[in-house]
Amino acid sequence: MLVGRGRSAGPLIGFAGARGATIEGMSEQGAAQVAEGKQAGTLIQSVSRASAIMMAVAESDAGVSARDVAERVGINAATAHNLLRTLLHEGLLEKAPGPAYVLGPAARVLAAAASRLRRPPQAFHEALTGLAAETGETAYLGAWSGDQISLVESVESMHTLRLVPRPLGPEMDTINARATAKILLAYCPEDVKDSVLDRCAFPALTPATIVTRAAFEAELVRVRAAGVAYDREEYLQGASCVSAPIWVGSAVPACLSLHVPQSRFAGQFERLTEATVRYAEQASVRSTR
Repeated sequence: MLVGRGRSAGPLIGFAGARGATIEGMSEQGAAQVAEGKQAGTLIQSVSRASAIMMAVAESDAGVSARDVAERVGINAATAHNLLRTLLHEGLLEKAPGPAYVLGPAARVLAAAASRLRRPPQAFHEALTGLAAETGETAYLGAWSGDQISLVESVESMHTLRLVPRPLGPEMDTINARATAKILLAYCPEDVKDSVLDRCAFPALTPATIVTRAAFEAELVRVRAAGVAYDREEYLQGASCVSAPIWVGSAVPACLSLHVPQSRFAGQFERLTEATVRYAEQASVRSTR
């Protein structure tokens, strides 16, 4: 399919943690602590109500009134006004024209911080763009998002004949046909791998697709030994992919991949593999400094 040149970007993934399936959001220990707190009845009602107010305001384009707050949170008018006054004082809300309350400057600081946490490290981004520029092919950054494998950033090929970047986000339905998934699963903890494969239906997308769990697990052993994964027309006939791991300490939270028309991939197999591995290694070294 011929398309205009461009780049695709989308929602990115948190990279703070080290363990493959828990790098986004709360750690397993943190989640356990929250659950323990709930069971022990230690939640603070006023904090819960303030949180509910913030969510109500965030979900409204025009802001919400004190009356709206009281109705949505299930509190009386006096309590609503007291909570709103406190949130105004802290800068989490501000008064809009009329009766509405909208998010304040402190809330925008929190939103910006959350956005930074979901952005891949600069070293990963630079490796992605460097790989795409050197090879001229469509390149992807893949990563764990919770217990899902996702494409988090892409750069489109500069060739006239090229593969349109796939939509960014989770790719769980077709992991048996993805080089990205092979790399991340080959190096993740055993329990994470088993959990992911338990949910995989192993669909046959092309005649080359691996369609049994046993065969796919054998492929993961080969990938781990080789340090590189391939999709040889397993996802799409006429297209192949190479993927290499990005290491952070002893974990592989992300990987770099190239998706290339088979007509070019076959003739440049070694060059494309070498470039993908080299840029992934560069990102790995820089991200651990």
